[in-house]
Formats: sequence, structure tokens, C-alpha cells
Amino acid sequence: MADDGYEVYYAEKLWELIPGVLRHEDGLGTNPGVLRALIEIWAREAAKLRRGADQLWDNGQIELAEDWAVPYLGQLVGARHLDVLGPRASRIAVKKAIHYRRRSGTRHLIEALIADIAGHEGIVTEGFARLARAPHRLDPPIAPVPPGADPLNPTPMGGMADLRSPMRLALAGGPFDAFAWRPDLRRPAAALIPGSAMSVVDAPLATAGIRKIGLHLYRRRVYALEGVVPARRAPGLFTFDPSGRDIALYQVSDRGAGGVQ
Repeated sequence: MADDGYEVYYAEKLWELIPGVLRHEDGLGTNPGVLRALIEIWAREAAKLRRGADQLWDNGQIELAEDWAVPYLGQLVGARHLDVLGPRASRIAVKKAIHYRRRSGTRHLIEALIADIAGHEGIVTEGFARLARAPHRLDPPIAPVPPGADPLNPTPMGGMADLRSPMRLALAGGPFDAFAWRPDLRRPAAALIPGSAMSVVDAPLATAGIRKIGLHLYRRRVYALEGVVPARRAPGLFTFDPSGRDIALYQVSDRGAGGVQ
């Protein structure tokens, strides 16, 4: 029972609405306190209605909703509710589904899916943003590179690429490429279509294109550990931490979307 004082409040509020003569007779009858007991029953039901009204706004938010409201929120976003997961796991599953629906079709969603499904770091680049094109009258005036600009991408829009920088040349073709490219119109490599003279493209396809996106995945690197004294926690179970703590061997990345730290 919630200690919010609603039952006492509504009991006294309803008791004041009863005429004084009836309240006086309730204490003098054969069974004294019957009317007061009935008022307290009504007060308990009124308190339940008030708590439900107070919780109504919170039940519309997955972080604050009660356990019984989580499956209903999941149905609104198409998340399948699994009772075997437990209340906490079901809440997390619905929260993830809401997160995906809110960012549907965006670059941030694809990067989140890479981390959630593959378990690897990934950066998504949009091909249309790297297309080389001739400027038109709707573009803003081309301004020179301001002082203190990004040293990895100092080339202004419509300017000439600086090919004398080894760092920018090493980043070409990757997620942090600063150059503009011509559109690549080839189809991805696939089996030959019967009756078609189109051959399979063996070379890797560029990601510059209006309808193309680039997925750059980074696998976790493996390092050899030498001179480590593992601690024995249980028969056949050891930890790399000498104190026996169950700690992670690597730190979870907090990198933002698009490689932004």
C-alpha cells in the first residue's frame, strides 16, 4: 500500500459530507462505526482511482511504466513480448524497440544496430555527402578555409583537394575521407542474370552515390597478455585480475554516431 495519505484524505473528505446528525447517530447505534467503516471502504477505492490517474502519465513512458503496462507499450511499437525474459528484460526489449522506431531510417540507427547485433564498432557514411558536383546559384558563396579549421578536412566546398598531405591521403576511402568523389553507378557483385550480358563486378564498389551508404566495421583487436597471474575464483574458473574481481578486459566505447567523440 502506498504511503501517500490518499485514503485518510478521502475518508475525512467524505465524512465531512455526511450530515452531522448521521455522524452522531453512527456512534450511538447498536453497531457503532458502521457508517464510518463504509466511508473508509469508499475512501480506499477513491485512493486507487487517484493513484491510477497519477500513474497514467508515467505508464506512457517505458522508463517509469509499471510492469503490467510494458506489454501494452510493446504492442504499440511492434515489439513481441516474451514472458520468459522476465520483467526487466522485457522492459529493455521494449525500450530498444522504441529507440529503433524513433530513429528509423537514420544513420544513427544503423550504427546502433551494428553495435547491438554484431557487437563491433561501426561508422556509417552517406554517399551523397561525398559526391563531387558543380556549384549552382543556390549554394552559398565559397569562402576560404578559416583559421583553426579541422586539420583533417581543410578543403572548402568547391575547392581543390590538397594531395600533399600524407594523413589525408591515408584516410581516403575510409569513414574519415575528406575528398569528393564521382558517383559510382555499378551494381553490387551478384550472380549472373539469365539472358543478360552483365558480368559480375569483382572490384570493390565505391560508396559515393546518391542511394549508397558505406558501412565501415572495426573488429576488436586481440592482444597477447604475458606475465599475468590469474586468480582462482572457483574450480576451473579464473580471472585475469589478481584480486579476483570479475572485471571486463576492455572498455565499452562511448563514441557517438559518425565517429564523433
